[in-house]
Amino acid sequence: MINQIEHTPLMHDEDLLSFCKENNIITMAWGPLLRGNMENQKIKEIAQKYNKSPAQILLRWNIQQNIIPIPKSKNPARLEENFFVFDFTLEDKDMQILNSMNENHRTSYNPLTFDF
Repeated sequence: MINQIEHTPLMHDEDLLSFCKENNIITMAWGPLLRGNMENQKIKEIAQKYNKSPAQILLRWNIQQNIIPIPKSKNPARLEENFFVFDFTLEDKDMQILNSMNENHRTSYNPLTFDF
């Protein structure tokens, strides 16, 4: 079973992630690239440290949590860039920085409260 959820440094539900892990539910992250909003200073600083793009940092952050990120891009160069997230590992300190950014900030509508 797979649970597809919004999962970014600005929006992650630790209780839900724990539930999924305890019940062997694979977690898939939609919108892992903050819908293109890559201006967060902390993310940019971490990207610079690893000589990677902010998008690569966000993808790697998900991967290191055993969460499958599903990024979207129409740009061929960015699509190719997304593949280069397996040649580095984020240090624990940087993972903690990204984890500490949670603001419950959704980048899209909440499916539980959206009026279809």
